[in-house]
Amino acid sequence: MAVSQAFLDMIHESLAPLGALSARRMFGGASLYCDGILFALVDDDVLYLKADASSKARFERRTRPHSP
Repeated sequence: MAVSQAFLDMIHESLAPLGALSARRMFGGASLYCDGILFALVDDDVLYLKADASSKARFERRTRPHSP
């Protein structure tokens, strides 16, 4: 699975207001960090946000299928 630079650039531009963003490519995908904290993964040009027990319900209420 590949991650295109154009997709990473779009994510970076869209999420820039959150803080200092960086991406680290690994194993064909990329991990995304904000202020040094891992918060998402990208695989095959799909963004996967990290959730935990306290944020799971919020994600489930607000998540809708996305198609580019």
